[in-house]
Amino acid sequence: MTVALKENESVARSSIMGGVVATTIGLSFATAGYVVAFYVGWPIVENAQASQNWPVASGAVTDSRVTTSQSDESTLYRAEVLYSYEVDGREYSSDVVWFGGNSSTSRRSGPAETVARYPVGAEVKVHYNPADPAVAVLEPGAYFSTYSLFGTGLLCLTIGILLLFWIVKNALQRKLIFRYAALDAEESYDDVESDPVDPDAGFGEDG
Repeated sequence: MTVALKENESVARSSIMGGVVATTIGLSFATAGYVVAFYVGWPIVENAQASQNWPVASGAVTDSRVTTSQSDESTLYRAEVLYSYEVDGREYSSDVVWFGGNSSTSRRSGPAETVARYPVGAEVKVHYNPADPAVAVLEPGAYFSTYSLFGTGLLCLTIGILLLFWIVKNALQRKLIFRYAALDAEESYDDVESDPVDPDAGFGEDG
């Protein structure tokens, strides 16, 4: 029994360590996904949807260019369009063309088209948030890229939850396996104790 229990204890320790690592990964995915989805991504979606009803101010493009950056030996391109506008006598500036559209891409054509639509000096209609005029956009409404961060966050959150569910399920299964293994070991030990080997068994008396 002692050997069997020691083997079970060793397996249990390994399982616990693996469970701790997997739980940490699952919680990290779930937490990061929740933060990205609901604290970063969802406000972008909300602004995009609300911007269709925002008031409009006249503005002008002050800077418009395609910027580049390096990532893993590849070049990324981004449209940088800066514009200024005035609300209630106060001047503001923004670089949001559409919500969710300020990300970098490996293809130059998209950012180049955006820059071409908004050359320096062009007059633009700026849709601004009446509750916070510093938040503005040139192209109101939601687009596919508007949901990218929200979707990415939800994906990570889902992966984290599924991983945690898998951990709990496997922990319960391992608990049952260890319990049955311990019972089997105890029963085997009890059988040996209840039926000891007779050292004289098999040897008859002479004469």
